[in-house]
Amino acid sequence: MSLSSGIRWIVSGLVVGTAALVGAIVFWGFGALLVEQERGSLDALVGDRCERLAAAVHRLSNDVVLVSRLEGIGEIVRERERWGRGGAEEIAWKDSPVTGRSSWSTTATWTSRSLGAATATPVSTAS
Repeated sequence: MSLSSGIRWIVSGLVVGTAALVGAIVFWGFGALLVEQERGSLDALVGDRCERLAAAVHRLSNDVVLVSRLEGIGEIVRERERWGRGGAEEIAWKDSPVTGRSSWSTTATWTSRSLGAATATPVSTAS
């Protein structure tokens, strides 16, 4: 091998090595930049979602306050506590003028708890 051929191989190796090193540094730099960009984007998204959730909770609390101040709601709550879920007050509520329609089209059954034992009594609420 001649001297000029050896120099060509050394220079070519240095050029390829330098290009590989520059490529690796650029790739690492872009990766770090993308990670920072993604982190910032996710922080902004989380902040936006938190604000939207807080606004939804605030609207929901306003709705609860509004519904709690409606006439008859306190009575329904007291009846529910007295009778438990699914008692006569639900039949009365579903057939009330507030809803404007009867949601029961067949014979409904309710449980009387005032006798101490569960007694099923058919009640016709067909509209």
